[in-house]
Amino acid sequence: MYLIPREIREPMSRALGYLKRQDLELAMTEMSSALRIAAHAYSSLQVQKAIARDVQIFLLELEKNPRIQNLVQGCVADGESIFPYRIGQETTLSIVLDGLARILQKEERYAQVKVTLSKQKKRRESLLQTGKEYLEASQTALAQAFFVRLVVEFPGDEELWKE
Repeated sequence: MYLIPREIREPMSRALGYLKRQDLELAMTEMSSALRIAAHAYSSLQVQKAIARDVQIFLLELEKNPRIQNLVQGCVADGESIFPYRIGQETTLSIVLDGLARILQKEERYAQVKVTLSKQKKRRESLLQTGKEYLEASQTALAQAFFVRLVVEFPGDEELWKE
């Protein structure tokens, strides 16, 4: 058996580990790093085949991930490989993996912002509704406390002044 050089083997192993833990961004970043090193390293044909085998294993596992399937849905025909790869295409595959990792990171940030905005909207509505309820119940001190809290938490919300 031919041994893959350590500087290539270690990031490839980390990539597979991250992939098993469902940390796609880190997995693709590590594999991309290994591929860039492999692209610039002189290796025998047997070592190149060993690297290609490990890359294929990684790509097959990556293709099974639901986040990747959702990302490329409609872009790849059924039954075709999402990541066609052959020996000598390490640099190209590295660029593709880096790009996908950035896309997934942006999706994750977008989802986090969406959740945060939803929570803020619920908090705003809750404070406003509670303040209105106390105002209708003629408990002006409590209503004022909720309205002050509302203005403090959402200072730039011009809609509050209309309500």
